[in-house]
Amino acid sequence: NLLSYERTGWLEDQPALITDRTEVRPAGELGPIILCLDTSGSMQGARETVAKALALECLRGAHRQRRACFIYAFSGTDDVQELELQVDVESLDKLLDFLSRSFMGGTDVDAPLKRSLERLQRDEW
Repeated sequence: NLLSYERTGWLEDQPALITDRTEVRPAGELGPIILCLDTSGSMQGARETVAKALALECLRGAHRQRRACFIYAFSGTDDVQELELQVDVESLDKLLDFLSRSFMGGTDVDAPLKRSLERLQRDEW
């Protein structure tokens, strides 16, 4: 009966507001965009379409904000494709070639994440 409903084990608490930031980056100092993109078979269909649109939008955003853009497209073990993108004909051709392919293969996220972290340690990034 709903009139005798009890809420036991609930904790009603207000979330703490975080008022201080540990790092504030000046507006003109935007970092690179690094996108790790799963190209495994489980991404086929609508997920693949969204992932490809995201890659294209990352390049557009990087160009608009004058930021570097790098994509790690990954699937199975040791199957990582690296795309460093600029807004030029060569980069656009590389991206369009990538976007025209279908996704298939397994999933191994370790390699692209490791490579992304290594890239962030470089001085130019």
